[in-house]
Amino acid sequence: GALSRLGAGDVVLVTGLAGAGRSRLLREAALPAARAGALVLRVDFTGADHDELGALAPLLTRLGVALSGGDARIRRARILVEAGRRLLVAAAGQPLVIAVDNAQAAPPAAREVLAALARTLRGQERARARLWIAWRDEEGARDPSWLELAGPDEGSRLALELVAEAEGGCAPPSPPLRPVLEVLALVARPL
Repeated sequence: GALSRLGAGDVVLVTGLAGAGRSRLLREAALPAARAGALVLRVDFTGADHDELGALAPLLTRLGVALSGGDARIRRARILVEAGRRLLVAAAGQPLVIAVDNAQAAPPAAREVLAALARTLRGQERARARLWIAWRDEEGARDPSWLELAGPDEGSRLALELVAEAEGGCAPPSPPLRPVLEVLALVARPL
């Protein structure tokens, strides 16, 4: 069915309409990862401030990425490169899960950084890091960063309506627990 073709990956983009259960899925998926010893870092762009990086700035600071200094263009390029490198360094010491909610509300610069992190993880065979991103689908919301986060042929995209279809029904406002647990088996694989 739909779940078997999605596969498990280091980067998963969870999409769905408002109320489909994206936030719940991120919370539920983080529990077994944390129990297994992973450091789970959460970023939520709900009511995100209007800073260039929004809610992503504290995460980048925690990873050791310098967010200030120098010309704006050079700083932005440095952040894009440094974020991926620092993510891999942090994950080498302890498995790491970054769970990003409401990414559709992220400012453009934050979306660029998320896309850079996704590219970094897709380029690693044995990264001990996972990037799970929840994005509320809206009409016309598929910008270039959405496409990068979904991966080649949208292979990293988990559409919650597909989970409901696999159960033989329509997408309910909140997904039943069984599909969520099936999804957890896909995205919460051992680090």
